[in-house]
Amino acid sequence: MLGIVITGLAIVGAFITALQWSNLDNRIQAFDAEMRKTKGTIEETKITIKETIEEMEGGYKIQEENISKHEKITSDLVNEYKNILKKEAERDKREREYTESINDLIDRIVKLQEKAIQ
Repeated sequence: MLGIVITGLAIVGAFITALQWSNLDNRIQAFDAEMRKTKGTIEETKITIKETIEEMEGGYKIQEENISKHEKITSDLVNEYKNILKKEAERDKREREYTESINDLIDRIVKLQEKAIQ
């Protein structure tokens, strides 16, 4: 009888172990499925982050190019403005010289007229 009880207990223990093993296997499979989802989400996030960084780098490159273009344009405008100022300064100098020479001529004419009147 004791042998039957021990055998019965062994069979029940085997069934319980099999049920627990099956339950554990289901949990492991569920965990694996969640891990695959998580890995997929992580991979998608990596790709999204990489694309975002590449877009940002592209934007920075475009901004750098625009800044360098603006620097060149600004430099060209400054040089053009300097040239205009130089030309205007030369024109002002010539006008002063012409004005001085005209004033000198007028002074001479006035002196000649005064001599002629005397």
